[in-house]
Amino acid sequence: MKIRPGVRRIAKAPGKQADGAGKRRKQTGGSKFKSTTESQRLISRYHTLLKLEAAAQKENRPEDAEKYALEREALGGIDSYQKASIFGESTQQNGEFSSSAWVLKDIESRTEQRTDTPLRLLDVGCVVDHYATTPVSADCIDLNPQADGIIKADLIEYLPGARAVYDAVVLSLCVNFEGDAQKRGRMLAKAATLTRPGGRIYLVLPLACVSNSRYMKHGRIVAMMKALGCGDHSVTKTSKLAMYIFTMGEEGCSGDPTRVFPRKLCRGGAQRNNFCIILDGGEGDDNG
Repeated sequence: MKIRPGVRRIAKAPGKQADGAGKRRKQTGGSKFKSTTESQRLISRYHTLLKLEAAAQKENRPEDAEKYALEREALGGIDSYQKASIFGESTQQNGEFSSSAWVLKDIESRTEQRTDTPLRLLDVGCVVDHYATTPVSADCIDLNPQADGIIKADLIEYLPGARAVYDAVVLSLCVNFEGDAQKRGRMLAKAATLTRPGGRIYLVLPLACVSNSRYMKHGRIVAMMKALGCGDHSVTKTSKLAMYIFTMGEEGCSGDPTRVFPRKLCRGGAQRNNFCIILDGGEGDDNG
């Protein structure tokens, strides 16, 4: 399927949405950031605070959790985080990687892709809808949309009960944004549930999440995705990113979705990070 501009498709979510889903917001005005160093500093601190807050909640330290939440709000909350992401994506000096360009290039290279029906794609944590002028029929979702065409929704609560809806699901630098390791696992499980047999899951993580974590490594990510029903995979590593393409197994090759992956020490060392993904054997829908 040749990907080219000229065909505009407005992203529409199929079926009933979770609370708040379907609401769209226009991109806000000028940026308060003067450099990508400044915007990346805010993004990094926001990520750290999310992880600290999640840990404090799990360890029943409500005062600490509130302290971290208040610091996030002092930074400007999720709204400032999203503005920082938009600013970083729009600047040339931070334009080395475009997840949508990477995904579209892979789709175009798949000569077996049918051309009579538009490929259906879900992009999770999408900042800007870059698919609108391509033949791909895309649904772009985010917790706090900052641009036109983005649906307000949480992946775990999105399209409850739906299965095999999309030909492709994109999880680019959003799994690591979630501070709770179990919810990260539910995001992967929900992505697998929503992807059709033969479809693809595009997962992008900071390289340090798999190369320098105490609890996560490349082989463990692959084993998790195989348990969720994925077959073939490929991975490209840059100096900063690990970019995975997982292909869902054909119907009947369901893997072992009930397999549990708890927190497990993969490597020692004082300079490691604590990034972790936990699979609890569920399908990803948040029923709790």
